[in-house]
Amino acid sequence: MGLYMKYVFICTNYNNSHYTGPAVDTLLSGDAPPALIVVVDNDSRQDQQDELRRLVSGKPTVDLLFSEKNVGYFAGLNLGLHRALELMPDADAYIVGNNDLEFPADFGVQVAKRSATIAERMVVAPNILTVTGVRQNPHAIRPISSFRGLVLDGYAASFNLARLLTLFAKITHRFTRRKDVDNHHAEGFIFMGLGACYILSRRFIDKVGELPAEVFLMHEEFFLSRRISEEGEAIYYIPEIVVYHHDHGSVGLVSSRLIWSYWRDSHRRYRRYVPRFGKHPVTDLLDKLQNRRN
Repeated sequence: MGLYMKYVFICTNYNNSHYTGPAVDTLLSGDAPPALIVVVDNDSRQDQQDELRRLVSGKPTVDLLFSEKNVGYFAGLNLGLHRALELMPDADAYIVGNNDLEFPADFGVQVAKRSATIAERMVVAPNILTVTGVRQNPHAIRPISSFRGLVLDGYAASFNLARLLTLFAKITHRFTRRKDVDNHHAEGFIFMGLGACYILSRRFIDKVGELPAEVFLMHEEFFLSRRISEEGEAIYYIPEIVVYHHDHGSVGLVSSRLIWSYWRDSHRRYRRYVPRFGKHPVTDLLDKLQNRRN
């Protein structure tokens, strides 16, 4: 029969149901599909809700949950996580993420192959590639430098300055980009995985319970890393588990100014925990975990 691990997939949907269909279909048609899929609609328009119902019609392992308001990304995933724990409390892992994902046929098999490692860790980040082949994990192996942090402070200062910094980053991308994703082949503890997809283990469910929904949107990666650091752990990256991502598909209909305002508000909360100068609060823990594994 082959390898199998009982897992659940949970995603949010907001006015882009056309992405949810392929995410669900590629999982269900895979070699080892999930035992349950929970889709949380974050108060989409009525036509989008109707489209979502149509897309999952006749799929008994897909459960739809309609929120009466848009509660945000991690809060929406928590609604789905609580539903999944009611319907499937004995799953080995709960995979959470965007709806703009697609999964290779061997996704469930690869998850099952690494079941022992997943069980040992709280949160696993998979190898995320955009549908055009751009690698997005590991998102950050180490915390950002104080200088980069100051640049991000400038980005949060005003929308116009953010646009200028974005343009500058595109022009100088070859020289100024972070090169963490170049280590996509190397398994191990990292500071942050891209928020588009995480694998939550039973240890996470038992010790933490739900995702830290401190912000509406943006910076979720930091708050998740910070929360599990309180339990003495960091995100663990496994390159063999691959997920494909329609980058920005989940926020493509949101204006750039509104996205920036979400980012600004989240960055301000981030600054409550991270000083502008000096050592990042999780650096020592990461050193300990990375050195122990090496």
